[in-house]
Amino acid sequence: MEVKKIAEMTGTPESDEQIIQTDIMRYKRNSRAANFALLSLVFECFYFMVFYSFNNADFNTLTIGFSVVVNLCILLITMLAEEGIKNYNYNYSITLLVLAAVQIIRIFYYPLKIFKDSAYTTYFFFCGLSNVAFGIILIIFLVLGAACLVASAIFGYIQAKKLENFNKAIENGTISVDDALKRADAEEAQEVTNA
Repeated sequence: MEVKKIAEMTGTPESDEQIIQTDIMRYKRNSRAANFALLSLVFECFYFMVFYSFNNADFNTLTIGFSVVVNLCILLITMLAEEGIKNYNYNYSITLLVLAAVQIIRIFYYPLKIFKDSAYTTYFFFCGLSNVAFGIILIIFLVLGAACLVASAIFGYIQAKKLENFNKAIENGTISVDDALKRADAEEAQEVTNA
């Protein structure tokens, strides 16, 4: 069968070059998806540092303790999901999407509460900020973290499914990496002799 017909039937790469590039994925980590998950950790840490620098007695309640636990859980689960998505496990894409939803939901409690209450001035890195500016900074960190989690989930899922289909095609015998390498070598040799 032609490579193109096999590719249409199995959802696998259609050219020899694509077959070789997809085969390389079996030996490399899914770094793009993992890097987005790590970047979301950075934004979560910024949120964590900025939010808990807010010194207001009205917010020192039991819910702050719950907020700390939620932050720590998000950090730990994101680290776990980053390791899973790095190894092409598409199940962690669901975990990352759930974490992104939690990040978006969190906007509607403390950051919005701080944003609406403009009676205080907060000092952050020795700069006086109104609560509106402080709330906006918190919302930006949460939105950026959620966006990175969604990007990580999407890239991770696409690459994991691509590799899974490729591995199935190799097991079925519809794609042969050795044949693709031989054809690529033959084409390269032909180009050298023509030049």
